[in-house]
Amino acid sequence: DARLADYFDVIGGTSTGGLLAAMITTPNETNRPFAAAKDIAPFYFEHGPKIFQSSGQNSGPIYDGKYLMHVLQEKFGETRLHQALTEVAISTFDIKTNKPVIFTKSQLAKSPELDAKMYDISYSTAAAPVYFPPHYFVTNTSNGDKYEFNLVDGGVAAGNPSLLSISVATKLAEEDPAFASIKSLNYKQMLLLSLGTGTTSEFDKSHTAEEAAKWGILQWMLPLQEMTSAASSYMNDYYLSTVFQALDSQNNYLRVQVSPNLIIIIIIGNLHKSH
Repeated sequence: DARLADYFDVIGGTSTGGLLAAMITTPNETNRPFAAAKDIAPFYFEHGPKIFQSSGQNSGPIYDGKYLMHVLQEKFGETRLHQALTEVAISTFDIKTNKPVIFTKSQLAKSPELDAKMYDISYSTAAAPVYFPPHYFVTNTSNGDKYEFNLVDGGVAAGNPSLLSISVATKLAEEDPAFASIKSLNYKQMLLLSLGTGTTSEFDKSHTAEEAAKWGILQWMLPLQEMTSAASSYMNDYYLSTVFQALDSQNNYLRVQVSPNLIIIIIIGNLHKSH
C-alpha cells in the first residue's frame, strides 16, 4: 500500500502536473491517497476523450471544461487543501489581480483563504487559456469575509515548478523542525526529482529569422507563447543545475524531460524521511 506521498515531503506541479500532484496527495475515505501512480495513466485514457471534446462553439475556449470539473468533483469530493497528505505546491495565476497564486498547506495559517477545495485548485491549475475557461470561486478569509479567485493555468506563473517547490521547502525550514536540515540551504540534505513533459520546441516546427521578419502581432502570438514556455523550462533547469553543482550536490538533482506532452510533476524529498 506504499504511495508517493509516504516518501516525499513536498509534491508540486503546474497545469496537468498540478492535477497529478493533487491526485497523489488527496486522501480517500481511509486517509490514503485516492490515486496510486499506476492509476494515473488509466485516468487520462478513460477521461481524456471527454475532457478534450470540442465545445462546438465558434468563439470562446476550445473545450467547455464541464466534464473536467465533473470528474474532479467526483474524485475529490469536498476535500480541502489542509487535508492533503503532504505539503503541496500547486501554481495558478489570478487574471483579476495579475498575480500568481500558489496553493501550499504551509501558508494557510497566514492566508486561510487558500484553503480551497481540491477540485477548485485542480481545475484552476489546468485551465489553460484558449483551451479551458478560467475558474471563478470564493473562499473565506480569517475574518469570515468572502475572497474571490479568478484563476487560469499554473503554467502562466510557473511552467516548470521546480524552483517554486524548492522555495516552499526552504520556507518550511524556517518553521518546521522536520525541515531543519535544509535551513541553511544545505542542498546536500535535499533531493529533487523533476519530471517534465517535453517542450513545444521538440515537436512543433521551427522558424527562421527570414520567415519571422514578415510576422505581425497575430502571427507572433502562438509561437511567442510556445517559445516563452520552452525557455522557462530550460532556464529553470539551468539555474537549478548551476546551484546544485556549485554546492557540490549535483547528484541530488535529476531532471527527466520526456515527450510527448503527457505529465509534468515536480517532487521534492527531504532526507529526514527514512522509509
